[in-house]
Amino acid sequence: LERNRITFNAAIGALEISGEWQRALQLFSMMRQSRVESGTILFSNAIGACEKCREWEKASHLYQMMGWNEVESDFLIANTAISNSSRGGGWEQALQTFSVITQSKVRSNTMTFNAAIAAFEKDGRWERALHLVKLMAQSKAEADMVSFNTAVSACEKAGEWQGALLLLRAMAHDKVELAMATYNAAISACEKGGRWEKALELFDTMARGMVECSTITFNAMISACQKGCEWEQALQMFSDANHSKLKLDTITCSAAISACDSGGEWEKALHV
Repeated sequence: LERNRITFNAAIGALEISGEWQRALQLFSMMRQSRVESGTILFSNAIGACEKCREWEKASHLYQMMGWNEVESDFLIANTAISNSSRGGGWEQALQTFSVITQSKVRSNTMTFNAAIAAFEKDGRWERALHLVKLMAQSKAEADMVSFNTAVSACEKAGEWQGALLLLRAMAHDKVELAMATYNAAISACEKGGRWEKALELFDTMARGMVECSTITFNAMISACQKGCEWEQALQMFSDANHSKLKLDTITCSAAISACDSGGEWEKALHV
């Protein structure tokens, strides 16, 4: 019996490497009919063969079978499956794979949630990303910096400044470090949402917390002020950026000029 199991593992593993998912599934089915005990390695090889050929639905079904047969998956298999599903079938397929994993007896951890949040962030599904972060608090998976930053980035893409600020408050409450990338995404969310005053509050918070700014930070701030018709504040930001050691780009200058133009201060625009 053990020899048969080893033989099937080796054969399906070879087919997984060559990407022959149909033959791999045929052998897998043959093994099941022969009542050879299936294990994690066998399922992993069959799933890998399907994923290499972008057969996401079949791979998802195999995950479901692992739960039905009480075969324990490791974190790496589950997390890789969600990431691959996202690349091949978008957030819908990633969600389906995530649902199969969490509803079965396959264990999930922080990285499992992070993989699903990243899939939603990629397609701008900020509300689903935010929901998963909240769901992590109810599970045994602890939200980390990656979880929060990815969700904030999803909010930034959609201009959902309220969701971004909610996540920042949750990070502070959970004592998760707020890095420059976190603030940049949140400031950009406020800029896209037309809330320059909220962006300014975040900028001031960065200064108080001694969080280093980047060119991206100033670009988002100047653009936020420009959209809010706050040309004086925009020029002050431009001046601060210009006196820093940061390398300014065309976006920085264009945003400052646009701010002056919006305020009818064309003479000041000439000095940018």
